[in-house]
Amino acid sequence: MSDGEEQLKESEKCESLGKMIQRHKREIKECQKKADSMLHSVPKANKELRAKIVQEIEEMKEALEAKHEKERQDLQASISLESKVSAQTLPEKPAHNKIKVSRAQKRKEKLRKKQEEEEEAILQRLSEPSDFEKKSEAEMTAIMENISLAGLTIFRVRPDGHCLFRSIDHQLTVLRLNYKRKYDRIARNLQKWSSLNVESQKKDNIKEDDDKGVWTLRRAVCNYLIENWMDFVNFVCPVSSNTTSSSSSSASSSSSSSSSSSSSSSSSSTPSSSCPPHSVSSQSLPSSSSAAAPSAFKRYCSTIGNSAEWGSEVEVMALSRLLGATIVVHRQLPTPLVYKSSSEEDEAELHITFHNYLFALGNHYNSTDPVRTKSKS
Repeated sequence: MSDGEEQLKESEKCESLGKMIQRHKREIKECQKKADSMLHSVPKANKELRAKIVQEIEEMKEALEAKHEKERQDLQASISLESKVSAQTLPEKPAHNKIKVSRAQKRKEKLRKKQEEEEEAILQRLSEPSDFEKKSEAEMTAIMENISLAGLTIFRVRPDGHCLFRSIDHQLTVLRLNYKRKYDRIARNLQKWSSLNVESQKKDNIKEDDDKGVWTLRRAVCNYLIENWMDFVNFVCPVSSNTTSSSSSSASSSSSSSSSSSSSSSSSSTPSSSCPPHSVSSQSLPSSSSAAAPSAFKRYCSTIGNSAEWGSEVEVMALSRLLGATIVVHRQLPTPLVYKSSSEEDEAELHITFHNYLFALGNHYNSTDPVRTKSKS
């Protein structure tokens, strides 16, 4: 080994806590610059590739944080070991041969102790988890406890924008393996809605290689939303009451009903503006497929059907209705969100989980699996 390499190793061993923290800051800045350049190199329109790049950045940051944490722990262990060794090797001085300490030496000793206390405080602060990590851990613990009561465990899904549809696709696979009759009924409904030809659907842009089930669900949701746009338009792109009433009256002009019944039908089909999405009734509102959906709503549906746009409560409600299944969304609160398509008691149940703090990029859906119990021989 050359003298230069030995000097480099010695310098790394002698690195103080302050210099190590400065080096960590430089490495974090370099990592952030690299992450920014990686994101800028990908066009915003390519959401799938951006999701993969973001995941790589998260893994890169986690690896750097783990490396820094290990270095801090190693340095702290070496400092404590040196202090123990020095305390053991120092000989006890006789009481009659006391050495008088000067003021300058006292000041230096006081400054050294103060510096050690500051370094210990910095190490303790860096070792504590952040607020986001605490919230994420508390949320995951609560969700695991909630679903364990139903005999379920979490099945993790990739955070690539398709998490909602991928979770439902996994639930359909679980249903097919355990409840064949219920799955066949859902499969017929899915085939019906995914095979429709809707003007905003662009099937040529869809790549159905490994994610065929995901794109089938997206296509079915797009078709269902456009065919039943009056049920969902106020939660996506609210329109004025005049536009809603005029489209409603034009759709009912061919019938022999009176003007009073037409106005009552229009008022009943418009959701209350003060009603949040969590409390929307799952009963189907009057169909308005004969009236034309707004262009903004069609664009929204086309985005859902043709891209990796994240799914929301609107898509959960549409999936429940078009599949004819109850979707149970488990969350941090003890009471899950339940989306029913009808009042049938024998309706299939699909269980997914919703996370606010699992990833720093935003909300995420996961699927569930039944807990496997070992049978006694």
